[in-house]
Amino acid sequence: LGGLKAGTISFEPPLPERTTAAIERLGMGSYEKVVFVFDERFWTDEFEVGIAHLSDASEGLEFPTFFDMTEFAGAPTLVCLYSGAFAVRAQQGPLESITAACLGVLREVLGEVPAPVASHATSWTDDPFSLGSYSYYTVESGPDDTRALAEPPDGLLAFAGEATSVEAYQTVHGAFASGLREARRIDPTAGVT
Repeated sequence: LGGLKAGTISFEPPLPERTTAAIERLGMGSYEKVVFVFDERFWTDEFEVGIAHLSDASEGLEFPTFFDMTEFAGAPTLVCLYSGAFAVRAQQGPLESITAACLGVLREVLGEVPAPVASHATSWTDDPFSLGSYSYYTVESGPDDTRALAEPPDGLLAFAGEATSVEAYQTVHGAFASGLREARRIDPTAGVT
């Protein structure tokens, strides 16, 4: 959806009005992560259930949530999730400044925080193949736009991706299932399940 909204792909003949209107109305959101790996797990009580909300709406929800992912990562790991308008603004700067600001919030809340041994910030908004993280319904759009995007415009062209899944939009499994749907549509005898 991000590439279609950006107009980086042209179609000849042009896409039908129903499809282009759906592309226009659907929104493309920003949901980003900053991952920190540390030498040792220095947090305990603050992360009893693995989640800490570090700010509220009055503070603009800048880097609001950290998850303890140590059990899954196999190393002392915290992952910060941030989204929405703040993520769009944050992505306008270099990834290093995002990582530093996120670490600053963590230090503000927890006090002394050692330097991470590794860190990584995602940038789906700038990725030329996605230009965003997930589709969403704007005030002007809804499931009919998702259905319109999923409908083959000419019998030859197929669109897949979470933005074409009414049942599971905004999800990885929605993207995967839509790929299977289009594979079955292209060749119903292929046995894709």
